[in-house]
Amino acid sequence: MTTDPRLVTAIRSLKGDSLLEFTWNSFGTRVAIRVEENSVYAPKVL
Repeated sequence: MTTDPRLVTAIRSLKGDSLLEFTWNSFGTRVAIRVEENSVYAPKVL
């Protein structure tokens, strides 16, 4: 859970085909979050 406004904004930008990636350090502390939209694959047909 986070209340960090930057992370909340990134998480809210997720869409159905978004890539969500978390990175932790050796102490188990989250050090990064990434949301990516990419056009490598065609979007899913709903």
